[in-house]
Amino acid sequence: MNSLSLTSAEWHRRIADNDPAAWVELTKLLKRWIYTYAYKKLGWMQEEAKLEFVETCVQNACLRIVTELKQFRGEGEFLGWCRVVALRIALDRSRRERRERQIILHNSDAVDVVTTAELDVVEKELVLAQIFQQVNEAVLSELSQQERVVFQDAGQLSVAELACKLNISPNNLYQIRYRVRQKICSYLEEQGYTRQKLQEWGLI
Repeated sequence: MNSLSLTSAEWHRRIADNDPAAWVELTKLLKRWIYTYAYKKLGWMQEEAKLEFVETCVQNACLRIVTELKQFRGEGEFLGWCRVVALRIALDRSRRERRERQIILHNSDAVDVVTTAELDVVEKELVLAQIFQQVNEAVLSELSQQERVVFQDAGQLSVAELACKLNISPNNLYQIRYRVRQKICSYLEEQGYTRQKLQEWGLI
């Protein structure tokens, strides 16, 4: 089975149908994602401990994917959703591992600073991945066809080119862009992402 040949919908269907071949392939991907994370972020662990960490996280990720499968609504990439689930589990477990290590090391200030900085970066990456998936959902559910074109082509065409493509004036294009931004921001707010946080991350 070639994972690259499957569409997002096919992945979702096969996992939902408990296809053994699909689960074998997905487990390999989960292990690769978590193993890469472990080697980058858990350099203080011994090799045996890292392997145990990966196996435990993979098992937990498979269980989480099964129990939360209905939450995937098909707008984004299924494998991207699985990766976020897996890395969220790896992040949570690494926090527990580091807290236990800090207790052993008498809560060393130096270790605590490094830990906080590393985890903040990883957590932000995971949250951003979730936000981008929500943006894709907003584009499909909240925007008109014209607004979708404006959103998708905004970074590739100039104002004049995009206005010409849509047969509208540049002023109308600016109004549509503003409306698109407001709709997406409102959708994200409904999902729990405040405008202040989105501004802090440079998303709006």
